[in-house]
Amino acid sequence: LRGEIWGWFFFYAGIAGAAFGSAYYHLKPDDARVLWDRLP
Repeated sequence: LRGEIWGWFFFYAGIAGAAFGSAYYHLKPDDARVLWDRLP
C-alpha cells in the first residue's frame, strides 16, 4: 500500500507541475519561458 501512495503522489505532482509550467508560460509567452511549457 505504501508504494501505491507514492505512485499516486508522483502522478499528481507531475500533473500539477505541468499545469504550473504551462500557466507560467501563458502569462507572458516568449522564447525564454517556452521551456517551462514544453517540459514533459
